[in-house]
Amino acid sequence: ADASAPSKSPEKTSVKKFTKAKTELQKQKKASAAFDLPEQPVVKTIGGGTSMIFAMARSMWAQQDPTSSTNGNTDDIPSQTGLPSSTTTPNNIRNSNNSKNNNNNNNVFNGAPSTVTPNNGLFVPRWRPTATEKVDISNYNPSFRTEAPEMNNQGYASMIWRNVRKRNKPSLWRYALRTYDRMGIVEEQDRQKRSIGGREVIKRKNSHHQGALLATSKLGMWEKALEIFHLVEKQQESKFQKRLSRLTNVNKSTAVRKLPVHVTDDMLVSVIYASVRASRRMSSTEATLEERRRPLDAASELLQRVSSEHGIGVESRHCNPLSAAYQKLGLRQDASNLIASFLNDRKLGPEPEDGNEEPFNIYNLGTKDKASYTLMVTGAVLEEDWDDAVDSLRNMTDAGLFPNQRHLNAWTEVSERKTKPRTTRSWKKKRDEVW
Repeated sequence: ADASAPSKSPEKTSVKKFTKAKTELQKQKKASAAFDLPEQPVVKTIGGGTSMIFAMARSMWAQQDPTSSTNGNTDDIPSQTGLPSSTTTPNNIRNSNNSKNNNNNNNVFNGAPSTVTPNNGLFVPRWRPTATEKVDISNYNPSFRTEAPEMNNQGYASMIWRNVRKRNKPSLWRYALRTYDRMGIVEEQDRQKRSIGGREVIKRKNSHHQGALLATSKLGMWEKALEIFHLVEKQQESKFQKRLSRLTNVNKSTAVRKLPVHVTDDMLVSVIYASVRASRRMSSTEATLEERRRPLDAASELLQRVSSEHGIGVESRHCNPLSAAYQKLGLRQDASNLIASFLNDRKLGPEPEDGNEEPFNIYNLGTKDKASYTLMVTGAVLEEDWDDAVDSLRNMTDAGLFPNQRHLNAWTEVSERKTKPRTTRSWKKKRDEVW
């Protein structure tokens, strides 16, 4: 029986295997060709993990009225029938929607007019990132599959202050300024456009200006600080004129404080610190005396008009840094004139002891403090004007303020520096004198 069975030749077996392999390869090519779309461009989508996928799936089942926002509550989970627990049939939702005012065509879900209304009357809101709950990014993003959402005003402010508040991080301070400038570009684009869709209009307010000015004060960019300050003044004047045209008998100081953009005391202090740091960072070998005093002169001119134009009183915290910077340059007369022109003599009052805070005295507003008197004494000692130094010290004690050990040591060091040479010299200078 085994001898009578036909035997298969090895050639036929190899041909069948080759044909089968070729057929499988053609099937695989056809299957892969079904997914090849060379005529369509490659689109990069927003990356996300399983949490994002489940959030999108869960949000697509959230069928509710767009006038009420749940921000991801458990009530949005569909029931076994596929509808929310508060809804039984699509007709109920359709009837309740028809009973509302027809003018509410721009109803939004979480603040954006992107709610999809299918033909069956159910509202299916589009999925949004969780950052929208923090109101840091815009809730309006039509191209949400290919583009990240834009930041809104609060998002820009959060980014600026998040980087400005860092200590000893100049790179982050510069990044905050770049964010401020980028916001200005978007603001200008929104101003030129007639329609920006459903997203929030980008406008810089006091929080953005103050953050940028703080960054300039830390970096010593006095020209940029003055530019921002003048921009705030310009916006304040335009807003005030618009409000003045609509109202009568308006108090300017009260009306200005209610504006979204107005000059504040913190802005003035930031401009002063930026000017002082810019002057001190210029070395005497690279810059002349006129170049080093330019930032200080600009800040002094600003102090002269800030009281009359913006109602901000000039205090010792504004004058003392400028006066100390003038003394650093050897301009003692300018330093004393600055304090004398803006600050009055202090009224008699007991000095706080044991670290307690000084009791408030309304008559001491706009007067000299201990640092102001100390600067005047130091300037007189530098010029070896002992009569003026004694008079300044007497005025300081008459006002109820007394120098401490630190002040006495500083005055002694300054006087010795001007009267006699140093007794201790470096070994290099001694070596040069010997040879």
